[in-house]
Amino acid sequence: MFHAVIIGINHYADEKIRDLRFARADAEALAKVLEERVEGRRCITTLLDEEATTARIAGLLTDELPRHVREDDEVLIFFAGHGSPEVEATYGEPSIHAVTHDTSYARLASTAIDMVTQLASWVRRLKAGHVGVVIDASFNGTAAGRTFEGPGLWSGPRTRRLDRVSLNRLALGAQGVLVAACTDKEGAVEEPSVSHGVFTHHLVESLRRAPDGPIGLASLYERVAAGVKDATEGAQTPAFHGTRTPRPLVHLGRRVGASRLASV
Repeated sequence: MFHAVIIGINHYADEKIRDLRFARADAEALAKVLEERVEGRRCITTLLDEEATTARIAGLLTDELPRHVREDDEVLIFFAGHGSPEVEATYGEPSIHAVTHDTSYARLASTAIDMVTQLASWVRRLKAGHVGVVIDASFNGTAAGRTFEGPGLWSGPRTRRLDRVSLNRLALGAQGVLVAACTDKEGAVEEPSVSHGVFTHHLVESLRRAPDGPIGLASLYERVAAGVKDATEGAQTPAFHGTRTPRPLVHLGRRVGASRLASV
């Protein structure tokens, strides 16, 4: 069985966090193409804007999803929104975070989702045959892209300690792989001409145009990366972290089998 958790956040409750334009549309488009093309039994859950709180995402990934996933299942976790680097105030340790709808800018480290210590551990605990984590966000805090600096980086002289924090450090377990919209030093950009993030636009188009049959995340990554690099003239390069397993993530077909699309 195929399980997907699709998260897209344009609007943030804290006015100090800049809203995005197309992250919600990214999530909606990906959920739609998966519903249309994934063959066999599937469960696709979407969390959009105010639905995508830290507590709701954590509950879904640590409680609800593990109770339904079996050892032979495939899981896709997709996040479109802001990523943020931060330096924890007390100990000065660097961290990177997925910024949720109800993240507090002033307390970012404790109200967002830590990619290394939280998300990675949630993925490792899933008893699935294959887990793909796909992120359309960036984590370097620069002005370009779906990212911003946490307040700890503004409280004193900036150091190079953040160079030690990378998506490549995510210990996802033997069954987990991650595809990111860009490398650590790049920005995940939005493109008004297609009303999507550049990365997700090519991800959705690749799924829409792929022939029927099984397709793995490594194969899908190659298709998407080529399109993104060409569209951005090399300014954005999707990254692959983990073992390139031949196991397929999805079986594409013509709407065969039972399905359920939920917006929770």
